[in-house]
Amino acid sequence: MSRLNNKTSDLHRLLIYSAIALAIMVIIAVLLGWFMAGRFLRPVRTITATANDISATNLHARLRLTGPSDELKELGDTFDRLLERLEGSFESSDQFVANASHELRTPLTTMRASLDVAVGKPAPIPEETTVLVSRLRGELDQVDRLLESFLLLRAQNEAITSRT
Repeated sequence: MSRLNNKTSDLHRLLIYSAIALAIMVIIAVLLGWFMAGRFLRPVRTITATANDISATNLHARLRLTGPSDELKELGDTFDRLLERLEGSFESSDQFVANASHELRTPLTTMRASLDVAVGKPAPIPEETTVLVSRLRGELDQVDRLLESFLLLRAQNEAITSRT
């Protein structure tokens, strides 16, 4: 009987030691898994944070991921190239607006001067000419306001860009 008690006692002790070893292995596996997942997901967190911070005014930001050439680095490099293209597009658009606004000023000024010359003659001016001059001045004023809006928009964009 004592031999049976020893066997039972040994089995009970083996069961307790196995349960303790299993608990320790589970804790180690969970901690190791958490550490490895954090390490492997760090580039994803970097991509997410940078994507959230980027706007039309700071397209110069890049991920520049380092590490092994894997899918995440390839995704980061693709994202950087996309930002380069977007930045170039925004700069081209901004430059176009600036150039178009400044280039249109000269013909508008010339048109205004031509209208002033046509109306400024000492001879009596026909009523149709006066009506036409009035309409053209209204249209030129509208184009002037549009150009001013373009220039104001560009100045605001430059002010925002220089702050970031």
